[in-house]
Amino acid sequence: MKLCVYLWRKSFCLFLFLGLSYFLLTSCANRHFEVVAEGPPGNVPHYVELFAGTQVATLHFPPGPYSFYAVDDLGCYYRAPRKILEHTGGNSVFHDGGIYVSNQSPKKLRAYVYMAGGITQFGNLTRAHYEFRD
Repeated sequence: MKLCVYLWRKSFCLFLFLGLSYFLLTSCANRHFEVVAEGPPGNVPHYVELFAGTQVATLHFPPGPYSFYAVDDLGCYYRAPRKILEHTGGNSVFHDGGIYVSNQSPKKLRAYVYMAGGITQFGNLTRAHYEFRD
């Protein structure tokens, strides 16, 4: 009897561990991120022109044309014309990054940078003076 209870508990714990592991691994998926060398799909603008530099937290995004870079299931990424400047304490750090445009709400622009080996989206650039261009 004790052996059956022990085996049941052990198998339940294993099942629970595998289930949680699967859930965590699939929930952190990259939404099919793909760098597109051929250019944007037909209904997507080639550029987002930022007319003035803008700041999100300690990151400074330069003015200029942000060119189409990549897509995922939820939107498009536009690369900055120069590196993104981050002011940290007494020094400055440069990052690759740009603007993310969601498919569901294209007027809501978000900032992104490459940090810690991946893309980090944050901030809201909707109030920035910008224009979509082809």
